[in-house]
Amino acid sequence: MTTDTVECDINIASDHWDILPDIDNLTRTATAAAIRHAGIDTGNGIYVSFLLCGDDEIHDLNRRFRNIDKPTNVLSFPQIDGDAHAIALTIKQNNGTVPLGDIAISYDTIVREADDAAIPLSHHYVHMVVHGVLHLLGYDHINDRDAAEMEGMEIQILQKFSITDPYQRDIL
Repeated sequence: MTTDTVECDINIASDHWDILPDIDNLTRTATAAAIRHAGIDTGNGIYVSFLLCGDDEIHDLNRRFRNIDKPTNVLSFPQIDGDAHAIALTIKQNNGTVPLGDIAISYDTIVREADDAAIPLSHHYVHMVVHGVLHLLGYDHINDRDAAEMEGMEIQILQKFSITDPYQRDIL
């Protein structure tokens, strides 16, 4: 799989994101790495949409779609229902580009978290992209077993970017 089979639409809704000058490349590379690591055959292509916003926008999305009245770091809205195996099968059987889903990331929240953890913002951003994409692929962290699987995948993917284990810092 090459990154060419993964399309990312990146909507930057907050001027603050210009602090990461290579955000397009970071987003595309991290998205492709997560998909590749999950063993997904991208077939004729996968499409992921990103909203890079601030706390106000993500707070509204969190309230409207999750009934949680506070901002968060990342939200994922999958277009394909099912577990990771079912999603992989759907993608493989599709004849065209598959819209995997939408991911929203809040600048304000991830800056606070990166500062609190004393890590580079770009590292935390890549982590949030990977985390969001894995959610779109059917992975979750609701119970301990699923969390261990998803976090283990995140750690392995982030190592490819020379990013250390984010769960040692407990920032999520």
